[in-house]
Amino acid sequence: MTRARGRHPGGSPGGPRGGAPGGPRGGAPGGPGGGPAHNFTDRGRGGDDGRADTGRRRARELAFRVAYESDVNHDAVADVWQRIAADERLTDDQRELVDDVVGALAREGGVDAHLEEALERWPLARLAATDRAVLRAAVAELVARAGIPAPIVIDESIEIARRFGTDESGRFVNGVLDRVARMLRPGEL
Repeated sequence: MTRARGRHPGGSPGGPRGGAPGGPRGGAPGGPGGGPAHNFTDRGRGGDDGRADTGRRRARELAFRVAYESDVNHDAVADVWQRIAADERLTDDQRELVDDVVGALAREGGVDAHLEEALERWPLARLAATDRAVLRAAVAELVARAGIPAPIVIDESIEIARRFGTDESGRFVNGVLDRVARMLRPGEL
C-alpha cells in the first residue's frame, strides 16, 4: 500500500468532523454531538476487502476503544481498559498487545508529544475524537511493540480509521503516522 503524505483534506485536521465512532459527528466532549458515546458500530467499510479480521486487529480495535473512551469520558486509560477487559474473551497475545498499548498511553506525555511534533502547527485537541484515539493507540503501539513492523501498525490503523472515522480519516491517519514512524523508527519505512 502506498502511503500518501500531506495535510488532512479540507485544510485542517479538525473542524466540524467526527465524534463517536459510528455515532453523531460533533467533536470534543461538551461540544455539539460530542460527549461519551459507546456506539462502536462498523460504518460499512473495512472487512469487505477479502481480508479476515485478525486476532491482532481485534486487539487494536480494543486499544482504539480504550483510547477513545478514556479521552471523551476523561477517565484514566488503565481504568477504562480494566472495565472493558472484564467483558472480553481475549487470547494471551491479544491481551498482551492491549496491555502494552495501555501502558504506553498511561505514561504521561510521551504519545501525545510524538503526535504534536508530527502534527506541526495543529493542536491535538482540534482533531476529531476518533482520529485522535486511532493515532494515540497506533503511536503507543509503535513505542511499546518494537517487534511489530511500523508498516503493519500503520496499515491496521488506517483500516480502523476508515471503519470508525470519517471519509477522510484513513488518509489523515496515514499521513500523521508516516511522520511519527519516521521519527520513532528511522529506516523502517
